[in-house]
Amino acid sequence: MLHDICLSVDERSNAVDSLEKFCEFVEKIEEDEWNLKWAIIAADNALYGFMICAINYYSCNPKSVVDPRRSGVSKESLKVGAPISILDINEWKMISFEDALKEMIQSPYLRILIDEKDKQQLLIFHRNLRGQFEHFVPIGLDLYYRAAEGPFKIITKLINKIVCVDGGRSFFAIHTGFGPSPLEPRVRAALEKLYCSLGVEGKPLSKDQ
Repeated sequence: MLHDICLSVDERSNAVDSLEKFCEFVEKIEEDEWNLKWAIIAADNALYGFMICAINYYSCNPKSVVDPRRSGVSKESLKVGAPISILDINEWKMISFEDALKEMIQSPYLRILIDEKDKQQLLIFHRNLRGQFEHFVPIGLDLYYRAAEGPFKIITKLINKIVCVDGGRSFFAIHTGFGPSPLEPRVRAALEKLYCSLGVEGKPLSKDQ
Protein backbone atom coordinates (compact mmCIF):
# COMPACT_ATOMS: atom_id res chain seq x y z
CA MET A 1 0.00 0.00 0.00
CA LEU A 2 1.16 3.51 -0.80
CA HIS A 3 0.80 4.79 2.76
CA ASP A 4 3.10 2.02 4.03
CA ILE A 5 6.04 3.07 1.86
CA CYS A 6 9.06 4.34 3.80
CA LEU A 7 12.24 5.64 2.16
CA SER A 8 15.37 5.05 4.23
CA VAL A 9 18.49 6.90 3.08
CA ASP A 10 21.98 7.64 4.28
CA GLU A 11 24.68 9.86 2.83
CA ARG A 12 26.01 7.19 0.47
CA SER A 13 22.72 5.88 -0.89
CA ASN A 14 21.53 9.46 -1.37
CA ALA A 15 24.66 10.38 -3.34
CA VAL A 16 24.39 7.26 -5.51
CA ASP A 17 20.69 7.85 -6.20
CA SER A 18 21.46 11.42 -7.32
CA LEU A 19 24.23 10.11 -9.59
CA GLU A 20 21.80 7.63 -11.17
CA LYS A 21 19.19 10.35 -11.68
CA PHE A 22 21.86 12.60 -13.24
CA CYS A 23 22.69 9.81 -15.66
CA GLU A 24 19.03 9.08 -16.42
CA PHE A 25 18.10 12.69 -17.18
CA VAL A 26 21.20 13.32 -19.30
CA GLU A 27 20.26 10.38 -21.51
CA LYS A 28 16.74 11.77 -22.00
CA ILE A 29 17.49 15.45 -22.71
CA GLU A 30 17.00 15.01 -26.45
CA GLU A 31 13.62 13.38 -25.84
CA ASP A 32 12.40 16.24 -23.66
CA GLU A 33 14.31 19.46 -23.00
CA TRP A 34 12.78 19.66 -19.51
CA ASN A 35 15.12 16.84 -18.55
CA LEU A 36 17.97 19.36 -18.77
CA LYS A 37 16.53 21.10 -15.70
CA TRP A 38 16.43 17.85 -13.73
CA ALA A 39 19.88 16.81 -14.96
CA ILE A 40 21.31 20.09 -13.61
CA ILE A 41 19.64 19.59 -10.23
CA ALA A 42 20.66 15.94 -10.00
CA ALA A 43 24.27 16.66 -11.05
CA ASP A 44 24.64 19.34 -8.39
CA ASN A 45 23.05 17.10 -5.74
CA ALA A 46 25.25 14.16 -6.75
CA LEU A 47 28.51 16.09 -6.52
CA TYR A 48 27.54 17.64 -3.18
CA GLY A 49 26.56 14.22 -1.84
CA PHE A 50 29.82 12.59 -2.92
CA MET A 51 31.86 15.48 -1.52
CA ILE A 52 30.11 15.14 1.85
CA CYS A 53 30.84 11.41 1.83
CA ALA A 54 34.48 12.00 0.94
CA ILE A 55 35.08 14.60 3.63
CA ASN A 56 33.24 12.51 6.20
CA TYR A 57 34.92 9.16 5.55
CA TYR A 58 38.47 10.23 4.78
CA SER A 59 38.74 12.69 7.67
CA CYS A 60 37.52 9.97 10.06
CA ASN A 61 35.28 12.56 11.69
CA PRO A 62 31.56 12.65 10.76
CA LYS A 63 31.30 16.05 12.41
CA SER A 64 33.71 17.54 9.85
CA VAL A 65 30.79 18.20 7.47
CA VAL A 66 28.88 20.25 10.04
CA ASP A 67 28.95 24.03 9.73
CA PRO A 68 29.31 25.47 13.26
CA ARG A 69 28.25 28.93 12.09
CA ARG A 70 24.89 27.72 10.75
CA SER A 71 24.37 25.08 13.44
CA GLY A 72 24.84 27.31 16.46
CA VAL A 73 27.38 24.96 18.08
CA SER A 74 30.97 25.55 19.11
CA LYS A 75 33.93 24.41 17.02
CA GLU A 76 35.20 22.52 20.06
CA SER A 77 32.08 20.35 20.09
CA LEU A 78 32.83 19.26 16.51
CA LYS A 79 36.40 18.10 17.15
CA VAL A 80 37.35 14.42 17.02
CA GLY A 81 36.64 12.80 20.37
CA ALA A 82 34.23 15.47 21.60
CA PRO A 83 31.05 13.97 23.07
CA ILE A 84 28.01 14.02 20.79
CA SER A 85 24.68 15.18 22.18
CA ILE A 86 21.43 14.20 20.48
CA LEU A 87 20.34 17.79 21.00
CA ASP A 88 23.38 19.00 19.05
CA ILE A 89 22.67 16.57 16.20
CA ASN A 90 19.17 17.98 15.83
CA GLU A 91 20.71 21.40 15.25
CA TRP A 92 23.43 20.29 12.83
CA LYS A 93 23.43 21.91 9.40
CA MET A 94 25.78 20.75 6.69
CA ILE A 95 28.52 22.87 5.18
CA SER A 96 27.69 24.63 1.93
CA PHE A 97 28.54 23.40 -1.57
CA GLU A 98 31.32 25.98 -1.78
CA ASP A 99 32.80 25.00 1.60
CA ALA A 100 32.56 21.29 0.75
CA LEU A 101 34.47 21.84 -2.49
CA LYS A 102 37.13 23.88 -0.68
CA GLU A 103 37.44 21.33 2.13
CA MET A 104 37.75 18.43 -0.27
CA ILE A 105 40.46 20.10 -2.36
CA GLN A 106 42.46 21.09 0.73
CA SER A 107 42.05 17.76 2.52
CA PRO A 108 45.40 16.00 3.20
CA TYR A 109 43.52 12.71 3.19
CA LEU A 110 41.95 13.04 -0.28
CA ARG A 111 44.65 14.76 -2.32
CA ILE A 112 42.16 15.44 -5.11
CA LEU A 113 43.56 17.84 -7.69
CA ILE A 114 41.23 20.08 -9.65
CA ASP A 115 42.16 22.72 -12.17
CA GLU A 116 41.33 26.27 -11.05
CA LYS A 117 39.37 26.85 -14.27
CA ASP A 118 37.30 23.72 -13.60
CA LYS A 119 36.73 24.83 -10.02
CA GLN A 120 35.37 28.19 -11.17
CA GLN A 121 33.12 26.45 -13.71
CA LEU A 122 31.66 24.33 -10.93
CA LEU A 123 31.00 27.34 -8.72
CA ILE A 124 29.33 29.21 -11.59
CA PHE A 125 27.27 26.11 -12.40
CA HIS A 126 26.14 25.80 -8.78
CA ARG A 127 25.31 29.47 -8.28
CA ASN A 128 23.99 30.48 -11.69
CA LEU A 129 22.35 27.31 -13.02
CA ARG A 130 21.46 25.19 -10.00
CA GLY A 131 20.84 28.32 -7.97
CA GLN A 132 18.27 29.58 -10.47
CA PHE A 133 15.96 26.72 -9.44
CA GLU A 134 16.67 26.91 -5.73
CA HIS A 135 16.07 30.67 -5.60
CA PHE A 136 13.66 31.02 -8.51
CA VAL A 137 12.40 34.48 -9.35
CA PRO A 138 9.46 35.11 -11.70
CA ILE A 139 11.43 35.88 -14.83
CA GLY A 140 12.09 34.02 -18.04
CA LEU A 141 15.03 31.62 -18.00
CA ASP A 142 16.80 30.13 -21.01
CA LEU A 143 18.88 27.02 -20.34
CA TYR A 144 21.35 25.92 -22.98
CA TYR A 145 22.85 22.45 -22.91
CA ARG A 146 26.18 23.83 -24.04
CA ALA A 147 26.35 25.88 -20.82
CA ALA A 148 25.89 22.75 -18.71
CA GLU A 149 27.92 20.29 -20.77
CA GLY A 150 31.33 21.38 -19.44
CA PRO A 151 30.26 21.28 -15.77
CA PHE A 152 28.53 17.93 -16.38
CA LYS A 153 31.85 16.46 -17.54
CA ILE A 154 33.79 18.00 -14.64
CA ILE A 155 31.26 16.67 -12.13
CA THR A 156 31.40 13.18 -13.63
CA LYS A 157 35.20 13.06 -13.48
CA LEU A 158 35.30 14.53 -9.98
CA ILE A 159 32.86 11.95 -8.63
CA ASN A 160 35.01 9.27 -10.24
CA LYS A 161 38.08 10.68 -8.44
CA ILE A 162 36.26 10.68 -5.11
CA VAL A 163 35.24 7.06 -5.45
CA CYS A 164 38.74 6.00 -6.53
CA VAL A 165 40.76 7.72 -3.79
CA ASP A 166 41.63 4.37 -2.16
CA GLY A 167 40.27 2.01 -4.75
CA GLY A 168 36.76 2.51 -3.47
CA ARG A 169 37.39 0.76 -0.16
CA SER A 170 36.15 3.63 1.99
CA PHE A 171 33.19 4.70 -0.11
CA PHE A 172 31.91 1.18 -0.76
CA ALA A 173 32.60 -0.11 2.74
CA ILE A 174 29.58 -1.50 4.52
CA HIS A 175 28.97 -0.99 8.22
CA THR A 176 28.00 -4.58 8.99
CA GLY A 177 28.65 -7.95 7.40
CA PHE A 178 31.06 -8.84 4.64
CA GLY A 179 31.10 -9.10 0.88
CA PRO A 180 30.75 -6.58 -1.96
CA SER A 181 28.72 -3.42 -1.51
CA PRO A 182 25.47 -3.27 -3.50
CA LEU A 183 26.32 0.34 -4.29
CA GLU A 184 29.44 -0.44 -6.32
CA PRO A 185 27.73 -1.89 -9.44
CA ARG A 186 25.24 1.00 -9.40
CA VAL A 187 28.02 3.61 -9.32
CA ARG A 188 29.97 1.75 -11.99
CA ALA A 189 26.96 1.52 -14.31
CA ALA A 190 26.03 5.19 -13.89
CA LEU A 191 29.59 6.42 -14.45
CA GLU A 192 30.05 4.21 -17.51
CA LYS A 193 26.86 5.61 -19.05
CA LEU A 194 27.82 9.20 -18.23
CA TYR A 195 31.32 8.79 -19.67
CA CYS A 196 29.70 7.51 -22.86
CA SER A 197 26.79 9.99 -23.05
CA LEU A 198 28.92 13.05 -22.29
CA GLY A 199 31.99 11.95 -24.24
CA VAL A 200 34.23 12.07 -21.17
CA GLU A 201 37.76 10.91 -21.86
CA GLY A 202 39.24 8.14 -19.74
CA LYS A 203 37.89 5.08 -17.99
CA PRO A 204 35.40 5.21 -15.12
CA LEU A 205 36.46 3.85 -11.74
CA SER A 206 40.08 4.37 -12.71
CA LYS A 207 42.24 6.50 -10.41
CA ASP A 208 44.25 7.78 -13.39
CA GLN A 209 41.81 10.55 -14.31
